[in-house]
Amino acid sequence: AKVLGAARRRLGDPRNVAFTQADMSQLPYRDASFDHVFLMHALTYARKPEAVLAEAARCLRPGGRLIIATLSAHQHEAAMQAYDHVNLGVTAEMLGKWLGKVGLDVELCRITSRDPRPPYFEVVSALARRALA
Repeated sequence: AKVLGAARRRLGDPRNVAFTQADMSQLPYRDASFDHVFLMHALTYARKPEAVLAEAARCLRPGGRLIIATLSAHQHEAAMQAYDHVNLGVTAEMLGKWLGKVGLDVELCRITSRDPRPPYFEVVSALARRALA
């Protein structure tokens, strides 16, 4: 609810955007509904990130892309608790495997940024595509 409230304040009332609060692992959308699905720092809030990826893949049209940015695996439990994360991030290797398991072709999956301050958190970015048919 907090994230949706912030999004509404930032975006105003755009005609091409709908706000929906739902369980990431059980999205209320038909199969093949979207050309693009973005998971922007969402996986750290997922108890079962693989289920979230499967749902995102299900919602993609053939040729559609899944774009992900997520916290890389770390050992800083205090930070996890401070931000209400439910897991300690994911490695690029594991994310790439999960994307393949849900039937997506991985175009990019690697660490793309690193915080210059301790504890030097890293971000994994991924781009994957659903096959055309």
